[in-house]
Amino acid sequence: MGIAIVKIKPMADPIQQIKNEANIVELISEYIPVKRSGTSYLALCPFHNDSKPSMYISPSKGIYKCFSCGAGGDLIKFYQEYHKKEFKDALKDLAQKYNIELDDSNENKQAQIEHNKKIKMHELAAKFYHEQLLASFAAQKARDYLVKRNISTATINNYKLGYAPADYDLLIKHLKSNLELEEKEILDAGLAVFSERTNSFIDRFRNKLIIPIRDERDRTIAFGSRTLDPNDNGPKYINSPETDIYHKSNMVFGINIAKEFIRKLDGVIVVEGYFDQIALHQAGFKNSIANQGTALTANQIKLMTKFTESKNIFLCFDHDKAGSQACDRAVLTIGEVLGKYEHQVKIVRFDDCKDADELIQSKGAKAFEEALLKSENYYDYKINELIKPHSNSSPQDKAKAVKEISKILRPIQNPIILSEYKKQIAAILKIDESIINKEIHENISRADEDPYQNKKSIENDRNSKIIKKVFNKIEIEFLILSLEHKHIIEKFFQENNELSDETCKFIFDKIVEISFENPDLVDINEKYKLLIEKIGQDLSAFEIVAEIGVALEKNLDAKDLDSKERYQGLIRRLKENKLKKLISKINEELNEMNKSSSEYSFKLQERLVLESEMHKIRRPQLG
Repeated sequence: MGIAIVKIKPMADPIQQIKNEANIVELISEYIPVKRSGTSYLALCPFHNDSKPSMYISPSKGIYKCFSCGAGGDLIKFYQEYHKKEFKDALKDLAQKYNIELDDSNENKQAQIEHNKKIKMHELAAKFYHEQLLASFAAQKARDYLVKRNISTATINNYKLGYAPADYDLLIKHLKSNLELEEKEILDAGLAVFSERTNSFIDRFRNKLIIPIRDERDRTIAFGSRTLDPNDNGPKYINSPETDIYHKSNMVFGINIAKEFIRKLDGVIVVEGYFDQIALHQAGFKNSIANQGTALTANQIKLMTKFTESKNIFLCFDHDKAGSQACDRAVLTIGEVLGKYEHQVKIVRFDDCKDADELIQSKGAKAFEEALLKSENYYDYKINELIKPHSNSSPQDKAKAVKEISKILRPIQNPIILSEYKKQIAAILKIDESIINKEIHENISRADEDPYQNKKSIENDRNSKIIKKVFNKIEIEFLILSLEHKHIIEKFFQENNELSDETCKFIFDKIVEISFENPDLVDINEKYKLLIEKIGQDLSAFEIVAEIGVALEKNLDAKDLDSKERYQGLIRRLKENKLKKLISKINEELNEMNKSSSEYSFKLQERLVLESEMHKIRRPQLG
C-alpha cells in the first residue's frame, strides 16, 4: 500500500511561521560569532565597524539591537540587512531554509516543492534502508560488521543505520510506488545513477552499509555508505553527491544529536570519520561531530561552534602526516572564522592508536577520557613538536624551525598570548627574541604588539590603586546614570566609550541587558531589582551594586540635574583619569630610560600628545 502524499497548506502569515520555526540566535550565529551574556547574547555588530560587542540578541523576544549604530529588528530584518536583499527576497530565502511554503504568488514555489520532495525521498529511503538492515536475510553481513565494530542495537536505531540491497533497483521501485515519482527525480535527488551498460536507472547504493546524514533539524539530507564486499576494488566509502539539499562543505556529521550536548558542555570534539563519531557518541562523548574526512571549512566551523559560547574545540584527527596537516589547516581556518572572538583549540593525542574509534575499541572509553583531559593547546603542541627538538640544533635548523612556527602563529590575534609564545620560543632555542619578532613580522600582516613589562615600585603601586579608586567612583556614578536613563546607554555606545574597571564593565553589560529586554521599563526600583537578580552570586559585583543601591537612595538631588549634563561631566572625568593613568605609566618608563636615547625622545613626544589631549578635555572647565 502506497503512502499518501500530504500537501503542505500555505499559512496565512508565513512571516509568523518563519519566526516560530527559526531561532534568532542560531540564525545570526551562522554569519557572526555570538556569546551568551545572561539571558541575552552579544555579538560584534556587522552593520558598522564595531570594535567591541555592541549588538544584543534576545532569544525570548526574537529581536536584536545594536546600541552603537542603532540597527535592530527581528531575524528577517537581520537576514535582509546582512545580505542586502529586498524584504520579499529575504522572505523567500528564509521560507526555503525552514521548509515553509509561501502562497501561490511566490515565484519560488516550484523550487520549494522540489526541495521538500527531495527531503521526503531521503526520509523514505532512510526508513527503507533501516528496515532492510533489521529484517533482511541478505543484510546479515552488514549486521555482522556492526557487531564486529561493537555498535549496539540502541546506536543502530539512534542513527537509523541501514543496508542497501545488492539488487539493482529496489529503492527506485520503492520510492516510485510510494511517492509517485519519475526516475529522473530520483536521479536529481542523488539516490539513483544512470547505467549505460543496462541503459536504465539503478540505485546509487547497492550492497552497502548505509549511514544517514542528517542536518541540525534532524532531517535526512544525504547518505554515507561503506562497502561490505572484501573483493570490491572501488572506494571503501561512497557518499551522496552534492544536491540542492546537501552541500558537504556546509554540513558536519552528527550535528543533529550533538548540538544540545555541545551547548551543555560548552565544547565540541571534532573527528574525521563516521565511525569515529558514532563510537564516541556511543561511549558517552555526545558533543562530538565528524567533518566527513574533508578539510574543515568555514561553514562547518560556523555550524559546529554556534552552539558553544566559549568556542572550545578539540581536534581529534588521525595520527599520521595527513592528520597533522589537516589540524594545521583547520586551526588556520578556525582563526579566520572566529576572528576577534576568544577561542581555544586543543589537540587530542593517543600515539598507539590511529583514531578515536580504534582507541575506544581497544582500550575503552576511559582511555579516550584520559586523552581528552591531557589534550594540549594547539600552539603548545606545535611548539613541543617543532621547536623543542631543536633546542641544541644547528643555527640553520633553528632558523628553519622559527620560519615554520611563525606560520603556525599567524591566526593569533591576542597580542599578550602572541608575546608569551615568542618568549617561550626564544628561550627554548636560546636566541634573541628580536629574531622571532622579525620572522613573525614577515608572516603576520599586522604590527607586533609586545606589551611593556617592568616591575613597579611600592610608590607606583600605591598611585595605581589611588587612580583605580577614582576610576571606580566615577564609573559607579556612570552606572547609576545608565540605569536611570536608557538613552545614556545608546550615547555611550555611539561615542565608542568604554569603562576601565572589569567589574564595572560586567555590571554595565547587565544594565544594557535589562534595557534591551525591558525597553518600556522606567521604574528605577524595578530595574535595580532586575540588576540584583542578574548579578547573582558574584560578590565583587554585588559590593558595587550595593553601593549603587545606597547612592540611588541618596541621589535624589542628582536626579533633578540634566542627564545630558551629568553624562558629559562623567565622560570628561573618565577620559581625564584615563589620560592621567597613561601619563603616569610613561613617566615610569622614562625613569628607566637613557635620556640621550632616541626612544626617550619618542616617549617624551608621546607624553606631550597626551598632555595636549588632557588640556583639550579640561578647557570647558577652565572656560
